[in-house]
Amino acid sequence: MIADTETLVCEDIKRRQQLGLAKYRTSVARNPLELRQWLQHAYEEALDQAIYMQRAMQQMDATCTGAGGCLKCAHEKRRNETYAEPGTAGGWGAA
Repeated sequence: MIADTETLVCEDIKRRQQLGLAKYRTSVARNPLELRQWLQHAYEEALDQAIYMQRAMQQMDATCTGAGGCLKCAHEKRRNETYAEPGTAGGWGAA
């Protein structure tokens, strides 16, 4: 049986909170960082996330045979339809 997604996320948050308290000896709520510093941390985390996603896509693409049955081929087909010229079938962001 698949676990409840929200429950898993809440458990992950609790684990992250415990790790943060052990590492920094303070909670996020009591951390004296300025807003700009918080935004810098979030920005760096977003960059890390982009790197992880790019790596995963590279791994998926490495297994592509070009026969059209993989996620890369499906993505390329969808991207070509989505970014067609405006006014044409499937033009710019059409669903």
